[in-house]
Amino acid sequence: MIRSRPFAALLLASLTYGPTAMAQANSDASKDLVPTGKLRAAINLGNSVLAQSGPDGPKGVTVDLARELGKRLSVPVELITYDAAGTVFDDAKNNTWDIAFVA
Repeated sequence: MIRSRPFAALLLASLTYGPTAMAQANSDASKDLVPTGKLRAAINLGNSVLAQSGPDGPKGVTVDLARELGKRLSVPVELITYDAAGTVFDDAKNNTWDIAFVA
């Protein structure tokens, strides 16, 4: 019975402080990853496995990933489209995007 007390205390602490710690981690990640207040995602339309043009804008797995990351960070997402991976790399030095997906 004595051994279960530390475990119970640890469990109680994690349940009590877990959401606060998670919110703090998201806040810190947002500051580092999204300095402009919005997640700017480079979307490579030159690789149809990653993304495709659609009538309502880009679509595909990388678009879905960018939107989910924005949702988890609680920030808006701006999709910046490119025709080829090389132009995505070229823009890396210009601080045009925060995340990129290339293959």
